[in-house]
Amino acid sequence: ISSLSKLAKSLCQTYVETQRCQIINTGRNILLNTDYHNTSRVGHSVKDPAEPGSLDSLNDDPQSAFLFNECSVSLVAQEILSLCRTTLDDASDHDAATTIDNLPPSLYRASREVLDLFRAIIPTRYVKEIASIPRFAAVLHNDCVYLAHEASFLGAEYKEKFSKLASSVDESSKMKMLSEICTFVDLVPPFRDL
Repeated sequence: ISSLSKLAKSLCQTYVETQRCQIINTGRNILLNTDYHNTSRVGHSVKDPAEPGSLDSLNDDPQSAFLFNECSVSLVAQEILSLCRTTLDDASDHDAATTIDNLPPSLYRASREVLDLFRAIIPTRYVKEIASIPRFAAVLHNDCVYLAHEASFLGAEYKEKFSKLASSVDESSKMKMLSEICTFVDLVPPFRDL
């Protein structure tokens, strides 16, 4: 009986690692095979705030400080963020958390690794273009600001989902720990440094 349980545990670990590798390979393929020249506009058109203390400042949207200003970012950055969100959605899925205990933490880790892949591959692959073509440098700058902005809110968004999931699953599970440590804020400074 113990050898059968070892086999089942081994199969679960293999499945978890295979899922993680597939996500990372998908991210790598996006980064290496998608044309980095293609951009689209993202963000919000945010009005400049009125002079503090003036009557016009009462009409300012208090949420505007948290909005991403409209700019052009690469489709690569948008696809990477979409992959990251999809992975986190899968990690916060109730069925995934209750079926395989190690899957949500592994998917969370994979989503962080996909963002790290962007930082490692894009500046290295396009080093000559970034150094010599101003548009390339501007797109990389916008991508990094965009991903840093999204990373600053991503942890809070999914931390709540993981907390709800942890309360519906066994308290001793790794979901409780994941709900406590889920953050992407530590990825913001490296993106801003690029």
